[in-house]
Amino acid sequence: MRIECRENQAAIWVIESPRVRRKIIGELLEQFHGKAGQFVLSDQEKELDIGKSAEIIVDPFDVDVNDKKFIAKVYSELKDIAFGDVYYPQTQQLITHITSYLMEIEQEASVYLDYGEMDFSQMLKAWGIRIDDCENEIVGKLGQYLHILSRLMKKKIVVFCNLSLYLETWEIEKILQEAYYQKLYVILLESQEMDIAIKRKYYIILNYSPQSGENS
Repeated sequence: MRIECRENQAAIWVIESPRVRRKIIGELLEQFHGKAGQFVLSDQEKELDIGKSAEIIVDPFDVDVNDKKFIAKVYSELKDIAFGDVYYPQTQQLITHITSYLMEIEQEASVYLDYGEMDFSQMLKAWGIRIDDCENEIVGKLGQYLHILSRLMKKKIVVFCNLSLYLETWEIEKILQEAYYQKLYVILLESQEMDIAIKRKYYIILNYSPQSGENS
């Protein structure tokens, strides 16, 4: 089966069998984490890395805006900014001040100290730099998560699994609107069709074998 993702249109992948749905979600997750599989993500004729280009959300309660991969990306982005043309003089001035400060307090230490070049990322970590988790309810958290996926992680597609089990129709519509605003393509993997007031296209699977790829 070929699923076509379009801007501002949700692709709803309906898989009625729980067993089959479970197998497909499991294989998608394995490919997301770098294992080989049968699913192919492509932009026209160019094949894309699923782990780098897509995000799979199985449990909406488990999204964490301060996931390690996000924080690592934040540190990398801040480091690029700090050592870029605009802020480089200020960054060097800060490093000079900190180095001078260490040399001064070393005079009061009971042992001689040795320290190398400052690791800017480690300094950010020491300061406890985190993403501001400003949302308390699930719809807001998912919206913030989508913003991070798009703007920080440069993801292209987000796959929601069984979202209708947790959210009202209007909440799903709100999340889809946020995804569209963030220029994300959306696939909803569900057990049945959904009555939502947003443009969508259905892909319905009655019988499917993940090994053979056959469906009816």
